[in-house]
Amino acid sequence: TVAVPTNTSGVMARRALGRARGIVGVDMVTINRLAELIAGPLLAESGRSPMSNPVIDLAVAAVLDAEPGPFRSVASHPSTVVALRDLHSELRLAGPAATAELQRRSTRGAQSVRVSQAVTDALRTRWYDEADLFVHATEATSTGAPPELARLIVYLPQDIPHLAAQFLRVLAEHIDVHVVAQHVGDPCDTLSTATIEALGCELAGEPVTTSVPRPGPVQVVSTTDADDEVRIAVRQVLDAARSGVNLERIAVLWPTHRPYARLVEHHLTAAGIAWNGRPGTATAERLAPRLVLDLLDVDRRGLRRRSLFDLLADVPARGADGTYLPTASWERVSRFAGVARDDDWAVRLGALRDDDRTGQAATELAGFVADLRSRLGHQAATRRWWDWAQWCTDELERWVGRPTLDRLPDAEYRAWEALTRALDRLRHLDPVSGPVTRHRFRSTLEAELVASPARGGRVGDGVTVGPLAGSTGLDVDVVVILGAAEGTLPPTPTSDPLLSDGDRAAIGLSTSDDHTARLRQRFLT
Repeated sequence: TVAVPTNTSGVMARRALGRARGIVGVDMVTINRLAELIAGPLLAESGRSPMSNPVIDLAVAAVLDAEPGPFRSVASHPSTVVALRDLHSELRLAGPAATAELQRRSTRGAQSVRVSQAVTDALRTRWYDEADLFVHATEATSTGAPPELARLIVYLPQDIPHLAAQFLRVLAEHIDVHVVAQHVGDPCDTLSTATIEALGCELAGEPVTTSVPRPGPVQVVSTTDADDEVRIAVRQVLDAARSGVNLERIAVLWPTHRPYARLVEHHLTAAGIAWNGRPGTATAERLAPRLVLDLLDVDRRGLRRRSLFDLLADVPARGADGTYLPTASWERVSRFAGVARDDDWAVRLGALRDDDRTGQAATELAGFVADLRSRLGHQAATRRWWDWAQWCTDELERWVGRPTLDRLPDAEYRAWEALTRALDRLRHLDPVSGPVTRHRFRSTLEAELVASPARGGRVGDGVTVGPLAGSTGLDVDVVVILGAAEGTLPPTPTSDPLLSDGDRAAIGLSTSDDHTARLRQRFLT
């Protein structure tokens, strides 16, 4: 078994080994997936389910509602919940010792630990997270490794948390565990050294440098803006392809998602170049997720004419009889009637009911608006999570229909599948939280879609695109790096709103300096 940093690097490593001599009986998995294969069945037998971000968010919100403490003035802000959720996940993986040290060091740290421990206590009986997987996997392997795991190679380990390192150390007591770490001859290599020490390994001689081929020529191109930069990058890709380099041996990387991800997707697609990796179009921007999110929010300021027709113009909406809605004629008659605000629909459309030219369209639109209001209900009305998820499924079927969904392009179809999976996860939140409003359900659904970013294409099919931070282990011949300018590479590090870098370093969590060093290491690699 080879533990790889990412699934993409695992596929590339498998293919590289296949080109060299061929391999048989080798599994390529991430460390988290390895722990899941060992401990997942045990946790499932105990009746516990995998934990998702909405589950943690609801638990954090419940803790803040019951006892906000110093977070009282910002307890209801979504960013507070997200910050506490992210820190909770980090503290769980850092282990009990780090949590105890943080609680001792500062008041802010102690309050964050209080929330984290309360969330853990509230969820431990029904849910499990990555920390639980590592703890149970460590316990399961303390008496011996699974028979199908004969030897483990940890390939280019990145940011291994304490519980994961502990799991690998226990595993090394029963089977051979080898670590292949990167060495770039730079002060940032201290990160690799720290990872090796955390795993309890010893260096086997000096770092190997003679077997690494020298990099090819480096070309630096100055451009006027990001759009021009990506156009030139696409030309570089085409020039490399014409010179005989396969597209699958080319990568286009960027330091910041905005604006490069969307521009790369657009220009590669426009040029007819196959690509795979992180798309610029978010899942929530695709047809099915966008329809559901907009529909949940269409009357946030009252059912305004502009909001309704923005929604209708964006999707191939159908009526109850399966025919497409006459959106264009409805838009014209509503504009002619002077509809603008929420209370204009019945009065102004009703005045046109007897008009020979616009009466039918006005009557149909008035009936559609009344039916839509009835299905939406009052904004303050609450429903169970299961009911809201089913409502979204029914509305998607009503507005678009399964035949249309089945004929969607590949990217749109995968976005619909992602929406379906997100709704299925939200269906099971009733034990965690009581009934919620439509706005609260929408916010949670949107956060769930954002937390599971989409992927375009298949690894090895065309040019590999993605962030520079996730490029570890890529096996390519030509790399085009965008945004190599002061202030963009490295990107401005973000600070933790809850803990100082000193507190984070003291308990073994990554600091902003560590993030910059890791990006430098990957750039040099």
